[in-house]
Amino acid sequence: MKRCEACGDVLTRQRRFCSVGCRDASMRRRDRRVCPECGCEFECRPSDPKRACSDRCAGLSRRGERNPKFNGGLSESEGRTVIVHRDGTWTFYYRALMEAHLGRELLPSEVVHHINGDPTDDRIENLQVLSRAAHMEIHRPELLAARKAAA
Repeated sequence: MKRCEACGDVLTRQRRFCSVGCRDASMRRRDRRVCPECGCEFECRPSDPKRACSDRCAGLSRRGERNPKFNGGLSESEGRTVIVHRDGTWTFYYRALMEAHLGRELLPSEVVHHINGDPTDDRIENLQVLSRAAHMEIHRPELLAARKAAA
């Protein structure tokens, strides 16, 4: 003996609901859930995967460390690690590392040089603060060789 999924009455035929009204009531059934971000209650269909009350709260609940793709705020740009800030600006990781090591901000005229020549090796012992002129003197032979090869 089969029963109506909405009201529980006995069905005479092989159907899920005894009437159109029960079918519609079943389709309108709602679950009450609590938004993890703002704490307000909201309703949604039982089959709906929604976990938050709005798109805004859903976005907020996936920010920063709660985002499955979060990697500490670091990103890659042309093979170099960069720190992406909330306002959309970015800083090279090796500059931020050197600033933290020195305990001050680097001046715009200061350049962080990778001693071993590998721009992906951001160990503090491989970094050196130089003026732009001193940095150019180190790399001048490479630049001249590249110009001769291109000509």
